Amino acid sequence: MNLSSKEKAKLKIDKNIRETSKKIRRSNLFIFIMIIITIIGVYYAYKIFSSLITRRIVQTSIKSMREISRHDEQSIVSGLEHRWIDIEGIAKEIKQDKFTSTSDMLKQLNIKAETAECLEIVLVTDKGKIFSSAYTEKEDQELFKKCQEFTKNRFVFRNDSSKNSAADIRKEQLLLGSEIEPFTIDENRFIYVVGYYEIGKLTKELKIESYGGEGYSSVIDKDGFYLVSIYNNNNLFEREDFYTVIGKEKLGGGLTVDDVRKKIQNRESFSLEYVLDGQERIMVCTPMTEVDWYCIMSVPLSIYQEQSSEILQMLTGLIVAVLITIAIVIILVFRNHSQKNTMKLEIKHRDELEEALALTEQANKAKTTFLNNMSHDIRTPMNAIIGFTSLAKTHIDNKERVIDYLDKITQSSNHLLSLINDVLDMSRIESGKVNIEEKEENLANMLHSIRNIVQADVNAKQMKFVIDTVNVTDENIYCDKLRVNQILINLISNAIKFTEPGGTISVNITQKPTKKKGRGIYEFRVKDNGIGITKEFLKEIFEPFARERNSTVSRYSRNWIRNGNY
Repeated sequence: MNLSSKEKAKLKIDKNIRETSKKIRRSNLFIFIMIIITIIGVYYAYKIFSSLITRRIVQTSIKSMREISRHDEQSIVSGLEHRWIDIEGIAKEIKQDKFTSTSDMLKQLNIKAETAECLEIVLVTDKGKIFSSAYTEKEDQELFKKCQEFTKNRFVFRNDSSKNSAADIRKEQLLLGSEIEPFTIDENRFIYVVGYYEIGKLTKELKIESYGGEGYSSVIDKDGFYLVSIYNNNNLFEREDFYTVIGKEKLGGGLTVDDVRKKIQNRESFSLEYVLDGQERIMVCTPMTEVDWYCIMSVPLSIYQEQSSEILQMLTGLIVAVLITIAIVIILVFRNHSQKNTMKLEIKHRDELEEALALTEQANKAKTTFLNNMSHDIRTPMNAIIGFTSLAKTHIDNKERVIDYLDKITQSSNHLLSLINDVLDMSRIESGKVNIEEKEENLANMLHSIRNIVQADVNAKQMKFVIDTVNVTDENIYCDKLRVNQILINLISNAIKFTEPGGTISVNITQKPTKKKGRGIYEFRVKDNGIGITKEFLKEIFEPFARERNSTVSRYSRNWIRNGNY
């Protein structure tokens, strides 16, 4: 068949169209397949990374949970220590009263028990006879043997008197006892004092809920009975022990209830995963060091999965943002074909990076400077704590002096804790936001507290330190006590630092007249006869973390003039 040139051209064009269409279809199919493969790959990568991140978060959180358990343990031991001191003090007072009859002794023991906030206090003889603040005398060999089992002078254990009750009511008590210096009344030689306490009151001394109410903490004894728990709600019905509870759940890692019991008997610290009511959870078990108990913390695994999901979402968003940015840059490069635009873009990116780097360095420098400066604030109350502790040891037999020193140590410790809390809350420093919390305070008490905090440094340099008030008629004021203390203590500490030994420092407080009812203007002046500040530097004193640098100042150790920081 003879074809014209036009027809041949048309066939060629049609062939090219068909081949181009095939290429387009193959290209589109390839792109579609790659998209599907990418989606599947991203999905599995997401699952893998989610699992890895969740595991890492869990491992980190387990360490945090153990630290929380240690904190809870300290709270509980502190409560037990307070109770031991109470009952030991009562036994000592009974001995010192030198009663000639047990009936008179029981009357006094009953009065003492009411002040100790306990259910009952008993004195135990070396024959196993007990004398109770409830005016009872009886043989109790079981309690006597229990006291003898402990190797330490102080002991604590759970007591369940349900078996002695006709009613089906759980009667649990916490018995705290102590071996005392023996004394005799009516031929009865007393060697132990034991206090009976409500076991439920321990719950108030432990933060039993965490992680937004999803997690909880418990304390069990070596037999698995709950001493502190969210289940410990004074229920009249029988409460299950720890081993019975976990025996109903599915434990991870191939562990059994007997394995858990063995670990607890061996006082091991361990963690495990288990399923409770269809919910996967993480449990951390930590032995307490002071008493033979265990801290149990449980948190849903879903909390960590949510955290890992949030991290992955942020990473995904970042990757998408980066890909979009790259695509835009490529489009601009191909559209403009201009080296000039490319250079501008690079210069812009470089400037942005330099600006971001400068901001980062500035923020890090501010943080470092702030922490260095805080060491100055922290040093003052620390010196007070150390000084009054030494004085308390020196006058340990003088109860009134020791109590006074302990009060001053408490004031300094509270101020130190406030400073540390501010250091930990770096987000407020970064954002430039400082919360002002105004409460009713007594100005005289505040000044007395400040004096106690700085007194150790003043005495160390043998300085004269005076606090005067002028026309102060209203001592009860509303203010942020922490901020006022920070400012005054900082100024006074600088005065102490930059004043030679034997110098004089004075604090003058004046109440200024005001026309507004319910409002007060107070002027605080801190004056010293130290090295002072030059006139040239005065214009810079309100700059953050500013310090005058000269040969005189350099003789002193690090001490920053931190005006304008509050």
